[in-house]
Amino acid sequence: FRKAAKKYDKVVTLLRWSDSYSGSDADEARSLLFTALVNVAQARLKLGDSRAAYNAATKAVDMEPHHVKALYWRGQALARLSEFELARADLALASSLEPSNPEIRRQVEAVRHLHQALQDKERIMYRNMFK
Repeated sequence: FRKAAKKYDKVVTLLRWSDSYSGSDADEARSLLFTALVNVAQARLKLGDSRAAYNAATKAVDMEPHHVKALYWRGQALARLSEFELARADLALASSLEPSNPEIRRQVEAVRHLHQALQDKERIMYRNMFK
């Protein structure tokens, strides 16, 4: 994934000025940029770089707010960054857009459990603080 991430990063760097293209070239550049951003998000997440994955996925979601994969990868990155409520929102939207996808449903449930576990741990910690 490291090699793939570097190659996709290069594509993003080359195409980030896609607004300077015109006509069908602009459409193609924008489409390639979007695809590269989604792939960067996936590769960076697989490499454990959640912040870079989040940044790439956010740029992709900004371009196409209802793209299931972009929302999914951003939700995954947010969960790894312990931003559980935001992660659940992205994953829930992805699930509503593609309700037959079992992996997205599993991730929604996993994030819910992680969030609940964190809340339980904090509750115990605070309870013990004031004893």
